[in-house]
Amino acid sequence: MPKILLIILSYNGIKYFKDLFESLSRVDYPKDHWEIFIIDNASRDESAKYLRERILPLAERELPKVHFYQSNRNTGFVGNNIGLRYALSLYPESSRRVDYVFLL
Repeated sequence: MPKILLIILSYNGIKYFKDLFESLSRVDYPKDHWEIFIIDNASRDESAKYLRERILPLAERELPKVHFYQSNRNTGFVGNNIGLRYALSLYPESSRRVDYVFLL
């Protein structure tokens, strides 16, 4: 099965997180074949706190592996590059590489 990295770029997205992560917890794909990489793009709401306290603890139980990066400035869509660099860094390791990257 292909390995997938789901990149979520967020700015003040706390109002969407409950529904988003509830939906992601129902994904019918083996948890060891996909990962989530969340980039907080310098949100001004409580997004980063919510992600750290409510989402990261669910990693590898209700969700697959979850990585979190908090940016100190809003770079807009370019913030996705942080997740893409992460995906490229995995490539040489055949056991950890990802086959597909999905930007959400």
